[in-house]
Amino acid sequence: MPIKQSLWLLALGLFAISLPLRAQTPSRRAEIGVHYSSINLNVFDSTEGGGGIRFSYYLTNYLAVDAEGNIFDPRIGDYPTDDFLAAQGFVGVKAGIRRKRFGTFAKVRPGVANFPVLRVNRRFCSSLLPCETAGGSGNRFALDTGAIFEAYPTSRVVVRFDVGDTMIRYDGDSFFRSPGIVRISDGMSHNLQWGIGVGFRF
Repeated sequence: MPIKQSLWLLALGLFAISLPLRAQTPSRRAEIGVHYSSINLNVFDSTEGGGGIRFSYYLTNYLAVDAEGNIFDPRIGDYPTDDFLAAQGFVGVKAGIRRKRFGTFAKVRPGVANFPVLRVNRRFCSSLLPCETAGGSGNRFALDTGAIFEAYPTSRVVVRFDVGDTMIRYDGDSFFRSPGIVRISDGMSHNLQWGIGVGFRF
């Protein structure tokens, strides 16, 4: 997804946050759900797939705190080139329109992406000091922006579809892959991600 479109989605989400909190609040404010998620990692030319859980808490009918956690299975996707990303976690907001039977929202959620094969390139290295060293936790900053479409077949059940741009920040990184090393340029990478799942209100 181009940077310009991502920025528009970000602006839409931030604008929606300014909606008056006096707006009508739903009778059931909390939602919890499970989902399948898939992400195309552009820098690796790979597709990762896995599952996760999410939680939403509505401040009004139009604005909610939204959190999500995903774990990716290397057996799902473009095997055997789909084992770079292990997990994700995001916490942010979704804002938009919520009707009786459907809802459409924009989302802006900062978080982290975890890469178990991440290595950090040393600025200074030698034969005694390797240029690539363990990257600690393997976490990199990520920002999830995009759109959410929801259907409400009953008052308690939510069917949700997400699509958007997951931006990941790389900084002097290498990724160990047999039979070699994948080196990534510094900067923000844009990656298409989508998910589908079901949730329950309470």
